[in-house]
Amino acid sequence: MDVTGTQLLEKDIENLARDELQKLVLEQMELRKKLERDFQSLKDNFQDQMKRELAYREEMVQQLQIVRDTLCNELDQERKARYAIQQKLKEAHDALHHFSCKMLTPRHCTGNCSFKPPLLPQ
Repeated sequence: MDVTGTQLLEKDIENLARDELQKLVLEQMELRKKLERDFQSLKDNFQDQMKRELAYREEMVQQLQIVRDTLCNELDQERKARYAIQQKLKEAHDALHHFSCKMLTPRHCTGNCSFKPPLLPQ
């Protein structure tokens, strides 16, 4: 009877150990599933954040291109305006020189006056 009792006790211990191991394995499997879900969620969030970041950067590139184009156009217009002003100043200078040469001091003019009247708009 003592042998049978010891065998039963050993069987009970084995069953308890098996049950404990099964319980631990199930807990580990559940923990692993939870970790995999959490990882997938983090991965999805990261991918969404990266897509938003890329969209934001693309929009910034477009905005910078618009600003650059606007500034280039404004600089070009300013350059053209300065050139037109320089031309008007040159015409005024030439007219003043011509006036000085022909009207005020004809004796100092060598006759090589380069005055050309401005072109009239048509």
